Amino acid sequence: MSLIPELETREYKDPDPNMLEFSKDIHSFATEDIADLAVFDPDFTIVFLAAYNTAIEDAEAVPNDEQVENVITQMTNDVETQMGVCRKKFQDAKYFIERAFPKDKATWNEFGYDRYEKARQNQPKLIEFMRDFYATAVKYTTELGTVNYTAILISDIKTQGDLLDTLNRNQNAYVSNRPQITKERIVKHNAVWNIATRLCTAGKTVYQDNYSKYQRYLLPPGDETSYILSGKVTTGGVAPGPGIPAGTPDPLENVSVTITELPDISTQTKSSGKYGFGILPAGTYIVQFTKAGYMPLSMPDIIITDSAHPITLDVSLVAMP
Repeated sequence: MSLIPELETREYKDPDPNMLEFSKDIHSFATEDIADLAVFDPDFTIVFLAAYNTAIEDAEAVPNDEQVENVITQMTNDVETQMGVCRKKFQDAKYFIERAFPKDKATWNEFGYDRYEKARQNQPKLIEFMRDFYATAVKYTTELGTVNYTAILISDIKTQGDLLDTLNRNQNAYVSNRPQITKERIVKHNAVWNIATRLCTAGKTVYQDNYSKYQRYLLPPGDETSYILSGKVTTGGVAPGPGIPAGTPDPLENVSVTITELPDISTQTKSSGKYGFGILPAGTYIVQFTKAGYMPLSMPDIIITDSAHPITLDVSLVAMP
């Protein structure tokens, strides 16, 4: 038996926000179609959909990678700020230490003069330094008091050192827990995806003779296997001038893709620029691509036969001048 824990992997290809957006759409479609879906599978009830919505909310509540990085950055900043407070605490105390023990380097070193430079930039060493600094200050409370370095100031050495220790431990604990946060996020997102794919499988079965509703339950491009017409919409990639190489075409999101002869059936490209249609009646069609700010494009004579002969139709739109 392996002692190495298994890594959780995403069961879908889209980024997390896109998958959750897709799942919310499926929840809306399933809510509308619940009567038909329940006839096919009695598990599909209002209670089932409520649990699905809760799963989506649970997945959204787990911090994403960017949020985790932001928390770590803030915690690091808090530690660095507190290290500065501790360094200032020691530097301010030196005036009083040297007044209480003039030219007494042995006592100064008891307060940490000889190791401060090595400790000042290192969190664990500075935490240890502050503990020793406090202990020495307590030892010489009377002598420090004669030069107005009061018991309150001495107590504050411990307060600031303890705060640095707490902030440092919290930071280390959060960083150490990051793999668990990632695992929790993947597990909860996969749970949402599994419900969505179950509903999509059922929806495609229930509506295999209803072309417009069938499209609702198609998985995102990259995860769907039953596309009969699919492709990618891009823009750019044209050489800007003689002797200048063409750039890489950029994917276009939210391009409306419609079939002239089937006005009830349409879709939009995803962030990847990809789109797809599932079951369509056999025929010859005009496929139109439109997006605000771009020249519309019509592709005629697209022949659809059956699912055994899927069509790939990649196009590029030109930005309006």
